[in-house]
Amino acid sequence: MQEHHENPAVAVREQVATTQTQDPARVYIHAMSDPDWEEITGIEDYEGRILACVPQDSLVICSTEINRAYLDYRNRVLGIDDGVMFARGSGKNLAQRILNDEALMAQLKKLAFERGLILDTFIVGPDEVELARALGVELLGDPEHTWHFGSKSGFREIARSIGLQVAPGFEWQDSLEKVIQCCRDLFANGFARVVVKGDRGASSAENINFTENDEAWEIRVYQLWQGLHNKSCAVERWFEDTSISPSIHFKITDNDVEPLLGPWQQVLSGANYEYAGIMHPIDAPFDITERLRKQGVRLAYEYQKRGYRGFLGFDTIIRENGEIIWIECNARKGGPYYPMRFAELVDLPTPVIWGRDRSSHELRKISFEDLVEQFQEQLFFREKGRGIVFYNVGLMQYGKIQTIIIASTRAEAALYWQIVEDRLP
Repeated sequence: MQEHHENPAVAVREQVATTQTQDPARVYIHAMSDPDWEEITGIEDYEGRILACVPQDSLVICSTEINRAYLDYRNRVLGIDDGVMFARGSGKNLAQRILNDEALMAQLKKLAFERGLILDTFIVGPDEVELARALGVELLGDPEHTWHFGSKSGFREIARSIGLQVAPGFEWQDSLEKVIQCCRDLFANGFARVVVKGDRGASSAENINFTENDEAWEIRVYQLWQGLHNKSCAVERWFEDTSISPSIHFKITDNDVEPLLGPWQQVLSGANYEYAGIMHPIDAPFDITERLRKQGVRLAYEYQKRGYRGFLGFDTIIRENGEIIWIECNARKGGPYYPMRFAELVDLPTPVIWGRDRSSHELRKISFEDLVEQFQEQLFFREKGRGIVFYNVGLMQYGKIQTIIIASTRAEAALYWQIVEDRLP
């Protein structure tokens, strides 16, 4: 009989190592911690967007109740149990509400101590930093880089510094008089239309564009300026000959620049070209797509070199002559993040992924249960491998619904979207 000699210390270390191999808990906190965003009607309902694309065993924290019918639908589509908690504390944004919810903070601290915790946020501002500090966990990103490199002016400076084409214009204009003079200078240089952008504006919510002949354009600039929390603007030439407006997205860490699925073609609407959705793949020749990728990677590495960490998306326009103009950076998770992650989560080799928004005051009269019933035949399910996914359903009370369309061809995706437009008011 062979004698068995076991070192007790080795056995203990192996046991500890085994218990520590469990992955840290991932907690999604999609806070909108910016004064310009906190005042947007229904902004809290955007916290629930992430529910469409988080894996099983993740925890999502929101400050608004999630429709029970939607959670049941999500379980059917993705096979994911609720995994939702609610912050009951006071505050202007989700991070503050979590910090001021003693019971929730105690649960999160216990989870961080016992298992470890990864805090996954929409944006990194001072309130997210304070929350991470209180929980004793790290964040990917910091407010200083988020606001500076995500500003319209900061982006213009960085893109131009590495030789990328940006619109003719001016950065960091910090007075109303300077902004108006910049507009006049661009008009004097022969540009027919200009755009004024609040440096920290969310999407196109703080952009206005106009011609020199537009009546009272100075008053419009004044009104925009008065509404800015951060008194800083970029002023640029507005390009009329735009064919498409692609965006390209990355995740930047200390050790890696990770390209995310894309580029994506933005769907823009209205006088200020406001964001209304995205489409993948983009409708552009291969050579333009490849130039876009290569320039985007150069820009992402420059952001990494200058200290930026986190998610970001670069917006561009493609002129009719094929020229790429780099427009701005969203230093956060962009609109494509949700359909992209959903497609990854369901693990389908489907080449066409769209994310489209539908807005109508009449949507406020429709319940989510009715919506699911109405589109029963067109809904996405894993076994079917294509169809329509409805998400961010809290916005229905304000007349908006967001969709993800999974299809095998662009024509099939367009057909699904046409059904949405035909059936919804």
